[in-house]
Amino acid sequence: MVHTAAGGCGEKVRHRASSGARQALGQLGEALQREVAALIDGLATEPLPAGAKRLKGTLRGMYRVRFGPRASHRVLYVLEESAKLVTIAEIGKRGDVYKPRRVQRLKR
Repeated sequence: MVHTAAGGCGEKVRHRASSGARQALGQLGEALQREVAALIDGLATEPLPAGAKRLKGTLRGMYRVRFGPRASHRVLYVLEESAKLVTIAEIGKRGDVYKPRRVQRLKR
């Protein structure tokens, strides 16, 4: 799934979601789904919003944005500036998205 949005200078910024991210989104409640949809739409226009953090270690090259009650959930994504592409890699609770089995799936 690839979406486009007009960037600040009329540039197109695309974003897409991995199958795992789409599946995880479907498992969230309606309120969180709406919050994630707004967050992802925002990434299309501002790929590094306030609060975005570059990840280290095994997730090097990815970013995370917090959402949900008490910022308990994460959206992990890859920003390819040259291609003007944001790929949503994973969505879920903070305690789950960083687990080794999920990290391995992201690295494939």
